[in-house]
Amino acid sequence: MIDTTAQPRWQVVSTRSGRYSVWPAARQVPDGWTAAGCAGDKPECLAWIAEHWTDERSAGVGAAGARAESR
Repeated sequence: MIDTTAQPRWQVVSTRSGRYSVWPAARQVPDGWTAAGCAGDKPECLAWIAEHWTDERSAGVGAAGARAESR
């Protein structure tokens, strides 16, 4: 019998520029993204992202902004 109450599993994926997203764990991670190390239900993954992604600008934009602010 198939368990229809089971929640889908998700994983956190990230790009080299420091962006994060959730992705279905059963699907192959798309090109340009890598698994970030967290998997679980969607709220768990979103909480992990909220804890670890403290600057929502991509890494290149964040670095350029920090340089501009220091001038």
